[in-house]
Amino acid sequence: MPRRYPFLGTEDPQPIKAKRPFTIKSEQEIWDLGSPTREPKFKPMKQSQFQLGMRSSKYPFIPDHSAPMMVPRLAWMNEIQTLDYAVLLPDLFEGLTDMDIPYATMAMTALTDIFKHGPVEKLIDALPTMTIALKQGLSLNNLEVNRRIIEALRRMCIVQPGVGPDLAFYMREILVPLNYYFERTKYNRDQIIYKESIHADIYDAIDQLVKLFLQIAGPELETAERNIKKAIPTYQINSDF
Repeated sequence: MPRRYPFLGTEDPQPIKAKRPFTIKSEQEIWDLGSPTREPKFKPMKQSQFQLGMRSSKYPFIPDHSAPMMVPRLAWMNEIQTLDYAVLLPDLFEGLTDMDIPYATMAMTALTDIFKHGPVEKLIDALPTMTIALKQGLSLNNLEVNRRIIEALRRMCIVQPGVGPDLAFYMREILVPLNYYFERTKYNRDQIIYKESIHADIYDAIDQLVKLFLQIAGPELETAERNIKKAIPTYQINSDF
């Protein structure tokens, strides 16, 4: 039997439809609520180009074997402040996707050293190329890779909060691949049951990262909020930021 009244809002984009289940429109039975988010294809980790570069001595650092085993350190052959971050940072983020933990650990250690000792201006200049590498890594939809990338971004935000205003313009591109973990929800009568138990740790990590993004956005807070909502329409932004 055909519907007596047609659905409303059928021509609206999916991000707009995704907000309706969280409003009174979900109970009116006349609004198009969109389709459930499709589960992305998860890709396994493999050997990274960073690993090949390390084996051919491409990078200006080597493992510091004098460091304690549980405290990985690198021996840098050049001053960190003088390096070309626009070239190096994408390679290091790509290294976080490596299947071999020692190489992923070296990439994370190198990133941490750069965040600690590099000038914020050079980090800002590298944001365009860094964002491309981030998107490529997150597009693998591999939970372990996502955790590593989120942790690296968290460290950058904490150590170099000055990148925040410029980072605000890239937040949409960075967060879009993570939207899936926020939309894994279902309704149970009048309660919303979040499937956080499935990927609880990464859900919490993304939430903490978004809060950090907002905290360091500074004068570009509105830009950050707008791009975050475009990337994750169901994310509830706290107005206290």
